[in-house]
Amino acid sequence: MVAGIGIVFATGLLTTLVSGQMYSDTDKCFKTVRDPASISTATTYTEALYGSDITLRCTVCKYKHHMVQVTWSLAGTRLLQSSRLHTYQKHPDMYILVVRQATMKDMGDYSCTVSNMEGKVIDTKTITVDQIPPPPSFVPEPDRVNSSSQLLTWTGKSGLPIIQFLLDFRLSPVSGVGEDWVSLVIPYQTSPQSYLMRGLSPGTRYQSRIRTKTRNGISHYSTLLEFSTYSPWTTIPTTTRPNTVFSLPQTGAGKHRDRVETSRAKELSSFSSGVEMLCSHLSLVVGVTMLYRLYLPFEAIDWQ
Repeated sequence: MVAGIGIVFATGLLTTLVSGQMYSDTDKCFKTVRDPASISTATTYTEALYGSDITLRCTVCKYKHHMVQVTWSLAGTRLLQSSRLHTYQKHPDMYILVVRQATMKDMGDYSCTVSNMEGKVIDTKTITVDQIPPPPSFVPEPDRVNSSSQLLTWTGKSGLPIIQFLLDFRLSPVSGVGEDWVSLVIPYQTSPQSYLMRGLSPGTRYQSRIRTKTRNGISHYSTLLEFSTYSPWTTIPTTTRPNTVFSLPQTGAGKHRDRVETSRAKELSSFSSGVEMLCSHLSLVVGVTMLYRLYLPFEAIDWQ
């Protein structure tokens, strides 16, 4: 036994007794005497190639004076130490399982479990091992930049050469399961890789997902990505014209232009009113003059 760490073998089962540190440099965990131990894993999926080794890791965080035991299992069955299965402790917090020369029977869900000394399970984490590649991951890109296109970027990796990516997209459902997915085949170029989606509708929200394809099969779907296109038009509610659509100014120059146009409209309205009043006065003067001219001849006849 070295530095409080013991290895106990019982009926071929390898069990590790842990007396680690309270503060871990790897995951920066902190536990008090009342906190239970916990397990974390760097990934929940690992790609395995037949004939190669599988290496799985889990990290335990616990209070420094608590004694716990860590075990590995496959599909609910505890793994026994053998020439093909080997477990060891890299440092006081990390526990590693190595499966040598993997075969089909080594595929499945592996569990890393931490228990107290009485065998009561405290925490467990599962890592799925399969021959298909791991799902890609989207890289965040700004949306609402263009009204008809959106740039999508993702990373994908595999132990085998990647043939292509399968990209799906659709309108974000308002309710229910939503519309059918539209699929695109994107040949592999590099990682990270980008694709510019064109022909989208303005002011619309979309969903996207992606998979990786190798000669061993197609990966599971990535996490769902949602994005929106830019909308240059917005409906403004009003009591007099409820269905009128206005274009909102986007810059300070636009706001200034609107103020200038409003001022010009007021000036034209005032000018129009003045012209109408002047025309009314002129019509009155012309009418009076014509009546006066018609009246003069009759006056001259009566006088004679």
